[in-house]
Amino acid sequence: MEAKDGSQKAADTSLTLDALPLGFQTNDAELDKAATVLRLLYIADLRNLQTKINDLIVSVQNYTANPKSDTSLGRVGR
Repeated sequence: MEAKDGSQKAADTSLTLDALPLGFQTNDAELDKAATVLRLLYIADLRNLQTKINDLIVSVQNYTANPKSDTSLGRVGR
């Protein structure tokens, strides 16, 4: 968010558990909150796993997609 003088101010990004979608209801408010926390932890674990997979893909691509060739050994044509 930008103030009138051009400086940047942090936006209020606080959320409550009630504001986050759970996807199902158990008709017990405390159980719904616990399920929401577990869902958020699961999503954080998935994000961490995805980051590790992306790092692995990048390292494999750096190894395979950047061939180093010795042009003194090769010929073009015959």
